[in-house]
Amino acid sequence: MEDEAELAYKREYQRRITQVYRANELKKPIMRKEYNDWKAKARKQLKLYRENKITKEEFCDWIEKNK
Repeated sequence: MEDEAELAYKREYQRRITQVYRANELKKPIMRKEYNDWKAKARKQLKLYRENKITKEEFCDWIEKNK
């Protein structure tokens, strides 16, 4: 059984990457940069969560606030 926090991360990751690939050629570079910025921050939060430095609720709240 998978952790709901990990699932929330995966859903948001997939949603964002799909938006980048579907974007028109003018918006794609901007969206790619936004996606890469989000991804770096999200990975740091995910690492903290996996190391039990933040709770599942804190991680899920971060994902929600950074959609």
